[in-house]
Amino acid sequence: MKAVKSLILSIILLFPLCVHAEEKMSVAVVEFQVKGDLGIEDAGAIIAEWMISALAKTGVYELKERVLIAKVLEEQVFEESGLVDEKTIAAKAGKIYGVEAIVTGSVLKWGDTTSVTVRLINSKTGDIIEAADVKTKDENEIPDKIEELAGLISGTKIDPVVGRWKWFNNPEIVFKSNGTVCLKDGTVAAEWARSENKVTIWWKRGWIDKLTLSEDGMHLSGRNQWGSRVTGTKKTDTSIKENDSKKLQPF
Repeated sequence: MKAVKSLILSIILLFPLCVHAEEKMSVAVVEFQVKGDLGIEDAGAIIAEWMISALAKTGVYELKERVLIAKVLEEQVFEESGLVDEKTIAAKAGKIYGVEAIVTGSVLKWGDTTSVTVRLINSKTGDIIEAADVKTKDENEIPDKIEELAGLISGTKIDPVVGRWKWFNNPEIVFKSNGTVCLKDGTVAAEWARSENKVTIWWKRGWIDKLTLSEDGMHLSGRNQWGSRVTGTKKTDTSIKENDSKKLQPF
């Protein structure tokens, strides 16, 4: 009995060394840029606060700081390098606050349409890890749209376009959550974006496809700039499960 108790105690003492919690990426949110007249004071800071709350709900990232004032970072970056862009701001935020990435974005008002774009940027390399955008004609919908964006960049909500498709002129292509389209050999062949049910694909060869996503998310159809018919059907045998967008490899 004494030997059994000793064995159990040894297992208990060693157990914490064997179990490692999955480390979360440390992230800080930068005040969003506002382009156009939203008619709301401090809209960039407000939207960034909403983004923090929305990202916290996903539980995917370790949020290190509250909203980082973009102007303060810009001034520090400009004093050091004379350059002000998202890459240098991300590097500065990583250096000062010890974060692995920053979330930055912009709000654009054009006519009666408001577009919100968000990017997750690696603070060491300046590479865009994830990006997403939404559009609305009702500004009261923006808080809900922020929740949608947080889900998209964290991988907790999968864009219906993301996945493998049987293309009209290609056996299979894959739409990635980072906004790229890959061919069967893994080559990045295009970039894509979605606004509501409208999908645009910018192929590297110069084609631009304007498509409509079906209500069930399984079909894309439309035309390119020359009027040629373009269609695609989503592959159900390789469908992506929730939270799997980052695990999806090209082929």
